[in-house]
Amino acid sequence: MKTHRQSHSPSRRQVARARELLRDLVRLYGLLRAGATKEGLSLLQGQLLGAIGAGTTTVNELAAFLRVTKSTISRSVKQLRQRGLVEIAVNPNDARCKVISLTALGRTRLRRLDSQQHAKVRGVLSDMNRQSRATAIKGLELFVNAMAEKPFSAMED
Repeated sequence: MKTHRQSHSPSRRQVARARELLRDLVRLYGLLRAGATKEGLSLLQGQLLGAIGAGTTTVNELAAFLRVTKSTISRSVKQLRQRGLVEIAVNPNDARCKVISLTALGRTRLRRLDSQQHAKVRGVLSDMNRQSRATAIKGLELFVNAMAEKPFSAMED
């Protein structure tokens, strides 16, 4: 008799298909990445600008949000600072903690990136009918939420 957990386990074929689709999605997402490249940014740097612009402001928060190491974030933030896209200040509530924010130039770059990516995704979604769009978005939400529930260490196994 199958346990409750086993009855919900995906089949080998489903796992293989999901992995194939994820590879395709990551490859195609590279097309969105071209916007960051046009701005002279790596994908991570573009993601950092977005996260900082949305209010994630410390190295620890950024590392947790983007699921990378603090040293990776620190190096990228240093590069963004050297380019005049972010500034770093001491947190007034905790002198041990630094707060990262976008400069005016950083906000301008982020707006351009957002605009480029918005136009590309809108173009893809425009090619779908209303029901297909809703299904695609719901499927992405379900998958992203399920992945987000897994601890970072579980993703590395």
